[in-house]
Amino acid sequence: MLGLIVPASLAVLLGVVLGGSLSRWSTIQVRWWPLAAASMLVQVALFSPPLETQPAIIVYGPWLYVLSLLGVLAVLLGNARVRRAALVPLSVAALGVALNCLVIVANGGYMPRSDEAAAALGKPSTAQVMRERLVNVQPMEAETRLAWLGDVIPQPRWLPLANVVSTGDLLLSGGLAWWAFGVTRASARWPSDRRERRSRPEAVMSSPN
Repeated sequence: MLGLIVPASLAVLLGVVLGGSLSRWSTIQVRWWPLAAASMLVQVALFSPPLETQPAIIVYGPWLYVLSLLGVLAVLLGNARVRRAALVPLSVAALGVALNCLVIVANGGYMPRSDEAAAALGKPSTAQVMRERLVNVQPMEAETRLAWLGDVIPQPRWLPLANVVSTGDLLLSGGLAWWAFGVTRASARWPSDRRERRSRPEAVMSSPN
């Protein structure tokens, strides 16, 4: 997960170096942020002690995880719709989440992971990880559906906590990095685009003939 956050952090840093400002983040209002926060908390709770070892969580946890991903997807789409400058980057991020949901649902609630890619990073096999606790991955096999959308891409070893990621993960992290750079680097007009569009009819009505 850290490997997916690093691109956004680097994008913010690059935005500052190129003349942007962190102060612009104070003007950003994220719609439905409680849903995003709840979705992330659900994911953390599901894959952490003591819930991860509970029999009921092992059975139903994969589908709770899918629901949390749908919550994240809804937040991304909701915010992409109301800010013109954020439309493309947040839509790319949403596409990444949607692709992850698609492959997970197609494989019974689990993300298929390539053991070969995991071994390249010195990670344990998926079968070892799955023992007696909830995980969101399963071994990639001949019967795996949409295998090309699974976790098949090893991140660079120099990346902190490098892991095996999917195409959806890359789209998600790339879209968020693009958006974070835009917020940091863009003019102060961006956060108020929607407010300005709402006020234009009033401005026209009050303008002198």
